[in-house]
Amino acid sequence: AELSPDDSEIHRIYGRLLLDSGRGGEAVKSASAYIEKRENDYQGYLLLGDAHASLRNTVRAERAWTKALSTLRPGSSEDIRRREETSIRLVDSMLRRGNYRGVLDIARVALEYSDDALLLASASTAADRLGDTRGLRRVIIPGSIYSS
Repeated sequence: AELSPDDSEIHRIYGRLLLDSGRGGEAVKSASAYIEKRENDYQGYLLLGDAHASLRNTVRAERAWTKALSTLRPGSSEDIRRREETSIRLVDSMLRRGNYRGVLDIARVALEYSDDALLLASASTAADRLGDTRGLRRVIIPGSIYSS
């Protein structure tokens, strides 16, 4: 992003291109430059998380995705889709690391906005691994398609 270092959008687009071409380390730098200019931007933190994930920096990826989730507005239909998409990334990473409590926490919030079967399956797996069926019942929101 040397063409216009002051244009933050260039950093985001360039970072995604770097990531898509397998250059995760450079994508982290570009995403970080973008976030410096737009510190509460969902797209920047999503890109940063994806870039870290490509480098197998799972803790940093999860931290960035969690920050991305914190930028979302509860009532926005676009942000509901974004919450679902980001939560799936996050619970997948947490499951692979064995952070089952984290999976239940993320799924509980995400399932308030979504009825995604993958999120429910992840929560079910996490509760099963913990031997905690009450944890799963707390995740399933009363009135959702899964609560019957």
